[in-house]
Amino acid sequence: MLEKSLALTVLSFCLAGCEQAKRLGKVGDFCSEDKDCEQGLCFESKCLDPDKDDDNDGLKNGVEVHMLHTNPLKADSDDDGVWDAEEVGTIENPNDTDGDGKIDAIESTIKDQDKDCIADQYDPQDDVPDQAKLSEVAMKECQKDTGVCAGHLDKARARCEDGRVVCYFPEVEGFEEVEKTCDDGIDNDCDGVTDVDCVGLASGKILVLVRDSTSLDSEEQKVVDFLQQNGYEYDIADSALLQTMPVPSYKVIYFCTGQEPTGYNNQTVLQAIRSAVESGSSLFVEYYGCYLAQYLGWGTVSTSSWYPAVHDTSAYVKPITTHPIFAGIPTWDPPALPDRPEQVLGRLQQPGRSYNITRMDIVDGSTQISYWVMFTTYGWPYQKTDSEYCKQWGGCTGERSVFEASVRLAYHGAGRLVVLDSISGSSNAPFEHGPAGLLLIKNIINWAAGW
Repeated sequence: MLEKSLALTVLSFCLAGCEQAKRLGKVGDFCSEDKDCEQGLCFESKCLDPDKDDDNDGLKNGVEVHMLHTNPLKADSDDDGVWDAEEVGTIENPNDTDGDGKIDAIESTIKDQDKDCIADQYDPQDDVPDQAKLSEVAMKECQKDTGVCAGHLDKARARCEDGRVVCYFPEVEGFEEVEKTCDDGIDNDCDGVTDVDCVGLASGKILVLVRDSTSLDSEEQKVVDFLQQNGYEYDIADSALLQTMPVPSYKVIYFCTGQEPTGYNNQTVLQAIRSAVESGSSLFVEYYGCYLAQYLGWGTVSTSSWYPAVHDTSAYVKPITTHPIFAGIPTWDPPALPDRPEQVLGRLQQPGRSYNITRMDIVDGSTQISYWVMFTTYGWPYQKTDSEYCKQWGGCTGERSVFEASVRLAYHGAGRLVVLDSISGSSNAPFEHGPAGLLLIKNIINWAAGW
């Protein structure tokens, strides 16, 4: 009886072992690890045949998983356009271009981890910016044969910005990364054109308006710091000094201040500014500097609901947008005037009244304004503006942000009003704008709730 019991026990163990063997997964079955599969290869929860080449890249499945750590189901594991077998070379000694222990066939998955513009496949220090290598990059990427840079490859420097190689020549006489010397017939920024893209400021000083020239507030100081850092010439004036200066001789007048500048509400001062704008000076106003528009009779600023910003209260068009303040902000090109009857819309209400313009309204032809443009955005107060100018001090926060997708344009000409998108809100000023390229701040808008 004991012998029979032992025999049954042994038999049960054998059957259990056989049953276990039967449970090993075949090719294509679900698995959690290699030992779950008959042929000892589990990849992405699926049993594979280690001797097959499922992705047809010239490498067997088992070699890819166990030796190379590439993807046996993907011919180009790192999506760099080169198949794995070509990048690997010899299986026993796979290619590792930068010698960092990561083979080429998988390293390009991370393009540039340290953002030094050197692809990880060629960068021995994937997570540490390589300044020495950037010198080599400069020799390849910065071969300029135009302007003041011609013949000075040995003085080329390179830096990486947003995955893009930026070349500069700090040791070359006359080089300007942003061309500021205009009308000299010299290509200072080495971009192949002479003075065409020049910001046009260095040929004449900038007039910086402040509330008190003996004590700048934080907003005014930001402007001065920016101009100093970028090498611009400028003069500072408050409302008292302004009355003794040749204001129209300045190509750019800039006013950004942190409090209402009541000292400028003076007809002598305002006439000087008005004359300068009418003779061709460009007036930039930001934050409480927008009160100039109110003093000049161009609009009304409501501090309780409106956060002024220079680029949000004017229709800036090229080439004015080459000014550094607009770096990083989408430029605007006026679209063609629609001419279909269904696109002719209603006229504006009186200043200070609410209005709602839709494609259902019809113009009666009596409006006599010959030409005007309005440029607005959805942006909300206290969003940071994506401008290189604002990034100088961590981002501008006291205004509405500019988003390209939310641009709205209204165009009026020959007695017709055409709106390319429905606009509603309230206005405290007539909608007027100077000739393209001349900044007349006459479009101060107080948006109604719900935008």
